[in-house]
Amino acid sequence: MVSNKDIPVIIHNRKRGLLSLEDGYLDVLQLSADGRRPKPLLSCPVRLLLRATLSPEPPSAAADGPKRMLDIEALVQKGAKSDHHLRRTKIRVLVEPVHSADAEKWVDKLMSAAYPVTKPYRNVLLLVNPVSGKGKGVTIAKHTIIPTLEAAGCKVDVRETEYRKHAEDICMNADLSDVDVIAVASGDGGCFEAFNGLAMRPDGRKALRTPLAPLPTGSACAACTNLFGPKNTYNVLLATLNVIKGQRMPIDLQSVVLLPSLERRVSFLSVAVGLMVDLDIGTENLRWIGDSRFVYGYLRGVMQSKSCKARIKLDIVDSDKERMAREAKEAALADRGTTTIGGGTDPLQLIRGVQTMSVASQAVANGGGYGNGLTPSSSRNNSGSTMKPSGVVGQDSAKDTVTDEEGLPPVDLLEPTESWVTVDSSGNGRFDDKSGTPNMWSEGEAMLYLYSGLMPYVARDLNQWPVVRAGSGVIDIVLQRCAARRVMLSHATEGASGLLYWLESQCYYKVLGYTVENLDKEGQPKLTIDGEGYDWHSFHVEVLPRAATLLALDGHYYQAEFLSQAPGADVGKPNK
Repeated sequence: MVSNKDIPVIIHNRKRGLLSLEDGYLDVLQLSADGRRPKPLLSCPVRLLLRATLSPEPPSAAADGPKRMLDIEALVQKGAKSDHHLRRTKIRVLVEPVHSADAEKWVDKLMSAAYPVTKPYRNVLLLVNPVSGKGKGVTIAKHTIIPTLEAAGCKVDVRETEYRKHAEDICMNADLSDVDVIAVASGDGGCFEAFNGLAMRPDGRKALRTPLAPLPTGSACAACTNLFGPKNTYNVLLATLNVIKGQRMPIDLQSVVLLPSLERRVSFLSVAVGLMVDLDIGTENLRWIGDSRFVYGYLRGVMQSKSCKARIKLDIVDSDKERMAREAKEAALADRGTTTIGGGTDPLQLIRGVQTMSVASQAVANGGGYGNGLTPSSSRNNSGSTMKPSGVVGQDSAKDTVTDEEGLPPVDLLEPTESWVTVDSSGNGRFDDKSGTPNMWSEGEAMLYLYSGLMPYVARDLNQWPVVRAGSGVIDIVLQRCAARRVMLSHATEGASGLLYWLESQCYYKVLGYTVENLDKEGQPKLTIDGEGYDWHSFHVEVLPRAATLLALDGHYYQAEFLSQAPGADVGKPNK
């Protein structure tokens, strides 16, 4: 009797072998005729298995009849076994008629192990930007992405973008009824266009629940950094595996209304004024050096120390850095299930072992986990609306008054109340770490930049919002005060670690919404939304809680070392 974990096969050169499925691994073994231990030919985590297919049973089932072909498509680690470098491989073996029935059961068991929490054979709408990054998007899609998706049995509808905002137009007009995932082979700009296209649809709330999965073929791919970590930002095969097996993760969006035009854009990543605008669009001519251009832009901006003059009003829900860090660490620990030794995400967590369903994906599977695209801010002008304000994570405000078939709420302006905090950065004062007030703006201080975001990393070397939690219903915002150049430059290498969070010159808040008025229209004519530049006089930003969806292999963002410490630890916090 053959074990239900093993199946005898004939491998290359007509030698006998064994396929073994145990402890989250598929092992291909060559058997020895003289009784020696089996020779391992391949060991593959089930997370990397794409598809197993057994050829149809021949008409003759006699013991000496035709053999059945068993094909296994998988990704395997390339080179060192301590990293995520992958390559695609195909294993073909023969199954003798006597083992045919057992092989059918074994293949079913293998596929169940490979897809324990997600369904296989997804329908993928693949958007490819041919000019993003170094202009290799089409080549990467043709030779790497599409063959891997097809090897996994996915049905792929490829759309190559031809002009600016084409991805937006595609997503605004596409029939999504049979689309399981929208994969975007581009930089962050492609995801920005895709989300905005979905948001503009008459059924925007429902459309935004169609998950996006970024594929890193552009120069700036912060979405991939947040999903796979800085070292795997440009790991195309790992990102393609996410298209195939990623879990649904509800995320917040920022609704940005520009004045006086009342144009609305939605942001999944960041909104910036000041120095960070120069990093985004002031280094466009340096795209050829990749995201190193952002480091150059930061150093140049700090040396120039140009202040940003604005009047900002903030609907703050938390300003306690100690508490925000502790709660983020507690949430990360709950996501991990166990403490990670050594800091950061387990280096091979994304590709080995057995995939388990995340808390967020479980909520989605049970019919919850989403908001309805309405802001929880109590200060939004909601005349005629029955919406009840709510800042609770996962709570669906006005759940009974809107449907999935509706679009996002109409454009309306925020109406700040007396409870909002007003910041005027038109002064010329520099923050003094000896007399300044940590995390509280003082009158007369100058601002280097404003930066709000919904993901921890904005680039591989900048973990700007390390205490962000996906779908938390709030926006993390930084107001960086102008400080001495020596202070800013001395911390220039701490961007990747997230330790800039503890800078006393940096005000860090969680907000439901905010407004910004431009006090120097000639000197600072541009803001950026997810890296795209816009003219502005003023703008209003509010959170759309859990309105959109990303795919994530483990159902949550990559966990940086900042979050790996015990919740009460102050590791990395600079001494005063």
